[in-house]
Amino acid sequence: MPVEIVPFQQSHIEEAGTLLAHRHQHARMTFPELPQRFADAQVAGRAIAATLRREGAGGAAAIRGGRLCGYLIGDLQFEGVWGRSAWVRSAGMALAPAESTDLLHDLYAFLGEEWVTVYGCCTHFVLAPIANPELVEAWFLLGFGVEQVHALLPLEPDALPSLPDLPGVEIRQAEPEDGERLASMSDVIWRHQVSAPVWGIMLPERVEQTREGWRGLVREEDAVVFVAISEGDLIAAQAYYPAEPSEDNLVIPDHCIHFSVGGTRTEARGRGIQQALSATALHWMRRHGYRVCETDWRSANRSARTAWARHGYRPVLYRMARRIDPRITWARGL
Repeated sequence: MPVEIVPFQQSHIEEAGTLLAHRHQHARMTFPELPQRFADAQVAGRAIAATLRREGAGGAAAIRGGRLCGYLIGDLQFEGVWGRSAWVRSAGMALAPAESTDLLHDLYAFLGEEWVTVYGCCTHFVLAPIANPELVEAWFLLGFGVEQVHALLPLEPDALPSLPDLPGVEIRQAEPEDGERLASMSDVIWRHQVSAPVWGIMLPERVEQTREGWRGLVREEDAVVFVAISEGDLIAAQAYYPAEPSEDNLVIPDHCIHFSVGGTRTEARGRGIQQALSATALHWMRRHGYRVCETDWRSANRSARTAWARHGYRPVLYRMARRIDPRITWARGL
């Protein structure tokens, strides 16, 4: 029976919620730390409705025999870092269990044509669940590649690492007087990120803003910062924030904390200092009621990828990206 691709409507939400809930149930078989609530079709439907409420959101629905067999929803962003871009969020796609992932080709073609030709959005992002490798493969075949990795670390008491003993290094929470020393660490991460093979941009006008952000960490009420001090110098730091569950984020569970930044000065690397900071932080989290820690990193950043995997983080979601030659808006032959 042929499939008809039509604009996604409010009337499709109930059936779409059932498809998304099934996708999430499957994902939780691999990653039980994912939030359980989205395995319920009504909750999943509310996540889809919230995704549709994002500014510039629209979607495509696949109908076969009068039934919804797949959908794709994206929203548009116009801003300084990503430029004119389109985003498929974590609740933004699902297919019926019996459907081939080839259906994504038709949904993406329907929705993406408007993104490119009407709005000039030639940078496309998809948040793809790793537990569904067939979905990830479908986006690979559509020209997307992995750019960012989102990961979770369950804080099980019997799996917490031993507290560190590093001679000559003091591991503790940051204090108000550490602000200036933290500011001096502000370029450690971005200088690594702008180099090969990550090539993650750092706009010159954001350098001072980033420095102020690091300096202000000790003044932020909800920030939890751990530092490593050696011979009076701050040589490494980690910062965490509460990660609040939201209506349309299928990754963040209850009692979750976000690992925001972690960096070590070049001359102090290779001594296990980040592992010591993580161990201290994870024990603190467990004592303060957190049950899962979430973080993310650039997939091309081997240092982060290997370090955080060693600390126990498991990738659950890929941010996949495709950048289309903008000349397609006019270069279509004669």
